[in-house]
Amino acid sequence: MADEIQNRIDALEKALEREKAARKMAETLLEQRSREIFESNQSLKNQASEAKLQQLQLSFFTGLSADIWNADSVNATVQVYLRRASEFLDNAQCIFFQLRQKSPNNQWTLASVMELEQPSKNKSGAKSDKRTEINEQPSEIRDLVKVFNFGTILDSVEGSGGESTLLPMNALIDNESSFEYAYLVPLFHIKNNRGFACFVYSDSTQIDILKLQSVESSRSMLAVAVQRQMATVNLGNRFKELEKTYKKLDDTQRQLIQSERMASIGQLAAGVAHEINNPIGFVISNYETLAEYIAVLNTLLDLIVEAKNDSSALNKVEALWKEEDVDFIRTDVNDLIVASKGGLKRVQDIVAGLKSFSHSDSKSYETISLNDCIEDSIQLVWNELKYNCEVEKHLDVVSNIKGNFGQIEQVIVNMLINAKHAMEDGGTITVSTEQEQDQVIVKISDTGTGISPENLEKLFTPFFTTKAVGVGTGLGLSISYGILQDHGANISVDSQLGQGTTFTMSFPAYYE
Repeated sequence: MADEIQNRIDALEKALEREKAARKMAETLLEQRSREIFESNQSLKNQASEAKLQQLQLSFFTGLSADIWNADSVNATVQVYLRRASEFLDNAQCIFFQLRQKSPNNQWTLASVMELEQPSKNKSGAKSDKRTEINEQPSEIRDLVKVFNFGTILDSVEGSGGESTLLPMNALIDNESSFEYAYLVPLFHIKNNRGFACFVYSDSTQIDILKLQSVESSRSMLAVAVQRQMATVNLGNRFKELEKTYKKLDDTQRQLIQSERMASIGQLAAGVAHEINNPIGFVISNYETLAEYIAVLNTLLDLIVEAKNDSSALNKVEALWKEEDVDFIRTDVNDLIVASKGGLKRVQDIVAGLKSFSHSDSKSYETISLNDCIEDSIQLVWNELKYNCEVEKHLDVVSNIKGNFGQIEQVIVNMLINAKHAMEDGGTITVSTEQEQDQVIVKISDTGTGISPENLEKLFTPFFTTKAVGVGTGLGLSISYGILQDHGANISVDSQLGQGTTFTMSFPAYYE
């Protein structure tokens, strides 16, 4: 009986041992499983936290990129950066300051400070679109920036390879402050200007290192935007400079055109004076003859009046009529008046031509006839040409062109004078016009010495001339080329040494 009881006790003890071992194993498995679940939960929390941070980073970068792109100035770009970065850093207080170095040997000094603009509120408490700069009000952070040790900032930034740096406030200022840390972000370094964003914290618990790293990564975006804005400003300034330069060049060109025109008039002065003097002398001679005729006719009229009371005066009238050949006087008076009118018209045409030629600097274009322009130009230089040149004209009926009459006249006069200078021993100048579809062609040819091939390439170069010193300035053809370009015309030259030269100008026809 005792053995049986002992056996049962042993069996129960063994069962208890097995139960303890099973329970211990179950507890171990449960502990291991709990640890795995805890670690899994922690991993999920970390992943969720990372996902949230990544979402915030993505929102920060995309919003910053969009806002920076729409900013229209450097200040607006910096304001966008401050606002977006401050929001991303849980509304951390921030400020922008710019340092400037007057020369390589001078220290960096504070040039400007700009705080984040805050939306103002109206009386009802609603936010207003109008922004007010805190810079206009007392600010602790702005006062801090003014006493920053800029040498420490620059050394710290240089020591970190130009990246952002987190510094304790007591390393930047000597006085006490409610802020313990400053995160300094170098935004740009352009010539002797350096810009920094500064985010301040009251204690270390407010600092999120991962977010600060994201802000550091974003500064390259801001640097590119600032460079783009600076390039835009520089481009605008350069454009204004180019406008001023263009205006100066345009004024200089018009002065050169006027100078060349006056030089041409100077060359033509003696000939024009001769052309005016001839008809004027002719008119004066006719005037003296007319004065004599009027004296005879007045005497005759006096005798006719006397004959009313004295019939013997009729004999005197008849004698005077025959003596002075009054019948011839009556015929000649009309001829003298017509001839004098023609001479004065010639003077009028010459003066009008000179006026048109010397006042051709107007930019207004009108419908003009090239044939009329050629006729006036030939008349203007006729005294230069008539003694040793023959001028042949073959002017077809052609369309009008749109242009400045005086400027085209200046081109033709210049080419006629050049043609005359190329024929020292005389020759023939041929001027012709013809129409080829929508182009009006003008050709001016001479039988002069011709132009060598090496000089043809330099023909329209300013100040290039093959004439003797004092004969030409080398500006005539260059200015003529510019005038033709302004009129949308093309010019080509065909020349053979010893045979002559032909200038061909092609103008676009104008149809009203």
